[in-house]
Parts: sequence; structure tokens; C-alpha cells
Amino acid sequence: MFKRFVKDSAYDFGTLKQFRRRVFLKYLKAGALIVAYDAPFQISRIAVKWNKSLKHRRAFSLYFRVFTDKRTGIRRPSPFDPGLSIESLDASKALYRLIKYIDDQDAEREEEPQANVHVLDLKTLTAVLTGEAHAFSSACEIFAAPASRTRNLRPWVTKRAIERVLKDVLAELELLNRLREELHRHSVELAPERCYSPATLSKTCFSEMGVKPPQEKFRIPDTINGKAAHAFFAGRAECTIRQTPVPVSYLDFHSQFPSISKLLNCKEILCAESLEFTDFTNGAREMTERVTLDDCFGPEFWKELRWFALVEPCNDVVPMRAKFGTREDSDPTLGWNFLTSKQPIWLTGLDIIAAKLITGKPLKILKAIRVTPHGVQPGLMPIKLYDQLEVDPLRDDLAVKLIELRSAMKAKDPELAAGLKVAANSAAFGLLCQLNVKDLESPSPLQVFSGEANYATQPVKVWEQPAEFFCPLITSLVTGGSHLLCAMLERLMRDLGGQIAAMDTDGAMTISTKHGGLFPCAGGPDRLEKYRVESGHASVRALSFAEVDCIREKFESLNPWRDMLKAPFLKLEKENFDSDGERQQLYAYCISAKLYCLYNFDGTTLLVRKPSGHGLGFLQPPYSIADWQRKTGRKWKEDLPPWIFEAWHFILSRELGLPHQPPRWLKQPAAMAIPISTPQVMKRLGCFKDDLRPFTVVTVPFPEKEVNQLWTGYFIMPYTEKLNDLHGRPMVNVVSGATFYVYDKNSASFPKSSGWLALRTMEDEINHLLSRAESKFCTSNGGRCTSKTIGLLVRRHIVAGEFHYIGKEASTRWTGGADFSMMAEAGVLDPTDETCREYERVVDLKYLEEIRAQAKEFSTKRLSRKSGLA
Repeated sequence: MFKRFVKDSAYDFGTLKQFRRRVFLKYLKAGALIVAYDAPFQISRIAVKWNKSLKHRRAFSLYFRVFTDKRTGIRRPSPFDPGLSIESLDASKALYRLIKYIDDQDAEREEEPQANVHVLDLKTLTAVLTGEAHAFSSACEIFAAPASRTRNLRPWVTKRAIERVLKDVLAELELLNRLREELHRHSVELAPERCYSPATLSKTCFSEMGVKPPQEKFRIPDTINGKAAHAFFAGRAECTIRQTPVPVSYLDFHSQFPSISKLLNCKEILCAESLEFTDFTNGAREMTERVTLDDCFGPEFWKELRWFALVEPCNDVVPMRAKFGTREDSDPTLGWNFLTSKQPIWLTGLDIIAAKLITGKPLKILKAIRVTPHGVQPGLMPIKLYDQLEVDPLRDDLAVKLIELRSAMKAKDPELAAGLKVAANSAAFGLLCQLNVKDLESPSPLQVFSGEANYATQPVKVWEQPAEFFCPLITSLVTGGSHLLCAMLERLMRDLGGQIAAMDTDGAMTISTKHGGLFPCAGGPDRLEKYRVESGHASVRALSFAEVDCIREKFESLNPWRDMLKAPFLKLEKENFDSDGERQQLYAYCISAKLYCLYNFDGTTLLVRKPSGHGLGFLQPPYSIADWQRKTGRKWKEDLPPWIFEAWHFILSRELGLPHQPPRWLKQPAAMAIPISTPQVMKRLGCFKDDLRPFTVVTVPFPEKEVNQLWTGYFIMPYTEKLNDLHGRPMVNVVSGATFYVYDKNSASFPKSSGWLALRTMEDEINHLLSRAESKFCTSNGGRCTSKTIGLLVRRHIVAGEFHYIGKEASTRWTGGADFSMMAEAGVLDPTDETCREYERVVDLKYLEEIRAQAKEFSTKRLSRKSGLA
């Protein structure tokens, strides 16, 4: 009866079984290109059997034909038809491997070569070209492909449903053509299905220019790479004025990492024929002694900073990783604090100069090495980006050229320009610090190189394999340059008596008003005549707009964009201006690092200008952007969804004592929407395991903690958009596997009993967000920063104890959204997937015996006195 829907059209109507055999398996065997949006989920929908991959820990094995074993009666995959192994890398990309079931061995074999599998996920290619993951509807909107409003699965077949499916098929085809056309404009020879991120574009550009991978070309010793990696610290992010509204100018270093790559002339290192590592101890000491703030504004001076040094900090402000939080299980975070350490550390020359600018005293340098490039690698050749912009490796920096291209495209195609920005940052440093976590066939000891440390570990299951263009020498110098720019800005502000409310890698919120003056702030160094309830007489000095502009002008001597883009280096962001381009007063309200909101007023009306998605963005939205656009009749143009702006409007109105209406969704249960990305999560689904397929999105609700009902970890339930109607719904605890039920007192006709849990609301999550402390800092009188702390914060003084050597600080699996398999609290995190993985030393038993023998010569009381513990 359904065939009438496709009568006289180019389409055929058949069963799912017919589609598997006649279409999917036929073309999978032929090595054809299989295209889908969110391919892992779409492929899992047509699979008839799935299980954990026997070869790849995080992968699913999916099969599309089964037979019943006559001997056992068990349904097994067909040994005559291929299956697919799918391993999710993050929310927008996956690896696909062809597999075949071996009947007599009850095992699977990975087919060779892997290149025979051609699966193009349009979600991945969209993320490559735009720099972020998109839903199907927003991807179609960006690339002007007509699609139906929704791709929700429907419980019955109707003519309207079929029409929408056909419209989506046409939209996917149109989206495929638009994406391939856009990729072709990059002028790189790369198959679309082999593109995994914007870094792929940068890597391909380097390869086509003939740039050889640094490790292959230079044969850099592991000891040198270990020193450079020891000196690698990511961007500086901190909050120094907490839960106090302050007037600010929001500043940003234009394309900071490509700019630093240009200032340091990193291209010269990358394209050199060879590298030499020479002793620079005396030179480093002399430079650090004589350097002044004015020296740092000379472009030629920056080219002298390509060196590393072993230093012994003594109350010096240097980057460090430490567990600043009060919880024992907290992860190490990055901070710029006063550090004292008897054990020396390796830093870049740029970080050492930055420390001198902040404290006024030089670090104690024990030894230093300089990176000296020699010659030019043969075989380099120019390429063209978008068939219009030539990049010659002999004279051009790829990252800088990508920013030039981005600037030309930004007004016409802002989403594609955002992808070029990610590619430029990748070319400047991201691609060069890439480490891939790999499983070992059997546990094996690893040799660790970090700073002065060089030791073997206990046998481990995984190792961090340097990627093809891995070069910690360059990445540490580029990020060190970021730290130096921030230190220069901090020093200029301090010399004028000003304060910075918060920093976020390449941006800063500097306290300023049109005419300057004092502004109330608890813990501030200045004094107001009039007493204020929250801050007393304490205040901070706001610089005038004119003084801020003088600081900005100071950085123009370093500006690589002045001639080519006519853009300032330290620029005023758009939030500083009204719709007519007139500069207006902006305010900041900060809670902790990366958790802030910029706002101002239109008369008495509060306007949220730039909210932080940190701490809220992981939640399932109470409504979509499409819902907002249909309701208002306007196009949403901001990066974050409208409900985040609404949440911060509520927070600010409540904190500032302004009249407001709470959002309608405030009492709605808080939850996350997360795909089942690994078999480890799949096996914890309890009563839902037979109903849910791999890569299906599930809802993760947040129950309230109760004294009489103890549980740990997270809960899972089938995905639902309607979070206001959850009463009585079952949910499974992923740690214990036990089933609980949602209790909503507004819907219940009986009192809550055992096995029923009330859920946290969006309001609870907002209140929790406000309770986050800036643990890297302390109050102005030296007290610990808590959830109640307000006003000016100061750096903590840290005395280093034992050093712990860790691996990657973050995982790309978080790209595009939360990954359930990476959440330690969920109870499904495989130890081999942990970030900040600690590499423990193998302790020599003879050494321990010597220590014990020497300890026996002393009494307990004498040992305590000698150790300083009593």
C-alpha cells in the first residue's frame, strides 16, 4: 500500500532487510563511498547484531546479516558478508574498519587494506570546514541546503513522513555537493572521508609545500623533546575579581598564536635543513638581568627568545600545574602563582622574561640551551589557498596566511571563516603538539623524558604516540609567547595603577571607564571616602578609556597585521560598542576561570553581551535555536544558544538586585543528552540494553543526593525532549546497574519511597555554578578563596613538593560535547583513557633497602626533628 507514495518517481520502496542486502552490503563490498550525516548512528540503525570489538577497546563491531548456528541454536554473524568496526573519536568523527566474522573460530578479522572502507560522515566534514560540530539542520542552513525542520524518528509511516525523509535525502545530497565544492576550494589533494579536523587541512598544506615532519627531518633527541615538553603550558585563564560587578574594556590579541608564530619566526625552524642546540647559559642570564619592559616591544627582540632554561624558582610567578582544589581527586590545573621549588624546572625563555616583568627580579638560571636553525630544507614549493592566495614556505608562515584568508572571508561566510581560524591555530601550534593515545598489544614499560627526568615506568597498557608533525620545541615557544604578551599587558596595567578582572588565553577584561576613577571592590588597594555595605571603603582604580587606548597603541610595534589587514594587534572586541559603532561602558561579572559574563545597559534594561557557556553548555537545552527563531521571527546570530543568554540574564538580575522574571524552564529537571559512544557504556545500560543501539543519544538526569538512598555515578534513560514529564520514568544507575524511578512531587499522588529519586533542576545547576571558587587565588589577606569570597583576589604562594609526571592534560574526545565514556564519576572510564595520566617511576628495591637501613640508625624523635616535622 505504501508504494503509491513513490509511484512515478525515481525512488523505490522496500523493507529494511531489502535495503541491507540490495544496497548497503552491495556497495560496502564494492568499496563505494557511503555517505550519511552522523554516520555511526545511522549505520547502527540498520545493523542486526553488535558487540564490543575484539581488537579495539573503544570500538563496536556491527554486523548486517546473521544466521542461526545449527549446532548451538545461537544467532551468529554471517561469515560471507562484511561488518563494520566503528570507533568514536569524539562527537563528530569516528574511525571505520572493515571486519569479517570467522565462523570456526568464533572471532572477527580486520580486513586489509583499511583504505577499502569509504565512509563519509557529513557531520565530520562540516566540522572540518567550520571548526565546530553542527546539527543537521544548522549544517544545511550554513551551506544553503534545503532540509525539513526536524529529523525526529516517527512511530508510523505517513505520506508526510515519507515526504520529509525524501526532502532530507535530497538535502544530504545537496549538502554533500556543497561540502565537496568547499573542500576543493582549499586546493588540497585530500579525500573527503579522510578529513577528520581543521588540523587535517593544515597538515595537508604542510605536506604539499614539501615540509618534512620535524622528527623525521631533525632527529631531535628524546632528552631535548623532554625538556621542551616539560616547558609546555597552555593558555592563561584566571579570574582576579570575583562576584563583583566592575566596569571593563574587553581586549583581545588579534589571532594571538599565528601572531606569535610570526614574531618568533617559527617558520624558520620548521623549514630549516637542520637544528643545533647550543649552550646559552651565560647569554640567558645576561638577557634576563638586563631586560626591560620596553625591550619586549621590539620585534627583533622576540627572535632572540628561542631558548629554554633550567631554573630554580624562589617566589617567582611562573606557570605550574597543581591540584589547587580542596578535593583529593581534583585534576591538576594550570595557574600563574608565586612558586618556590628546590627541584629545578625547565621553562621557555619567554616565560622567564614574563616572570621578570611581573616580579621585577630575574629567575635563577642553572643552564640554558638555544634552538638554532641552519639552512633551508630542499624541495619546498609554494601552494595556493582557495586558488587565490599563494603561500611560499620560503617567505610565508602558513598560519598567518590562513588568517589573511579568514579575514577576507569573514564578512561573507563567518562559519567558514571560523574553520580557517581553527586551522590557523593548528598550523601555529596545535598540529605540532598532537599526541595520539594508542593501545599496546601487551603491557610494556615506557621510557619517560620530562625535563631532567629520564626513567622507565611500570608496564602500562597504552602510550602517547607523537603524531607525524609533533614538535614540542615550537609549541612550547608559541604558548610561551602567549604568556609573555599577557605579562606585558599585566605590567602596563599595574604601572598605571589599574587592575585586570579576568584573563582568558588571548583576551583580558581591564577595569576602565570613560574618565577613570575609583570603583568599589572588596579587598581593593585603594580607599573610597564613602562606605559601601559589601566592600567597605575598599576600591580598585579604573583606568580611563584614553589610558587603555595608550596601552593598546604600545602593542602596535609588534603588530603583524597592521599592513596586510589594517587591524590593531590588541583590539577592542565588538562588545565594547553599540549597534551604531559608538564605544559604550561594558561591565564584567566573574566567578572563576572561564566563568564570566559581559553585560551593559540600554537605559535601565540589562543587556547580556557575552556570556560564558562554561558550566552550563553541557546541559540539554530547554529549547532549541529553531524554537527561538520560530517564536521571535528573528535569526539567531550569536555563537552560544539563546537559553544561555537567558540564564545569565537571570543570574545577573538576581545578583545585582534588578527586577526580573525567572525563566519558564527554571524548575525544569537538569539533564545531559549524550551518545552511547563505547561498549563500556553499552554494557552498563541495565534494563535498557536490549532497547538501545550503539551511538544512540540518551538522557542523563541528575538526581538529588539523599541521606537515606546512597548511590554513586550517573543515571541513564532513553532520550526525551520533554523533561517536564518524567515522573515514574525508569532510569538505570551505570555504576550499580540498579533501576530507579523519577519522582516529581508536583505530579505524584503518593509520598516518595525507596527506589524513587527527585531530580536536580536547572535552578540547582545555576546555583552550583555560582558556588565555584577560584582555587588558584586567595583573598587579599591570604585566606582561601571559597564560594562566599567576593572582590579582589591575589596570587597564592606555592612551595613545590614531589613532582608528578603526567601525560596529555585533555582529550579530543570532548570536542563537540560531553563524552560519557570519559567521565570518571560515571564509573565507565577505562584507566587507559584518563587524562593527566601519571607515569610512575619504577623504584629500585636496593635503594629502598638502603633508605630503611639508614633510617634504623635514628630514633623516631630524631627523624622528626631532622625532617622538620616536629
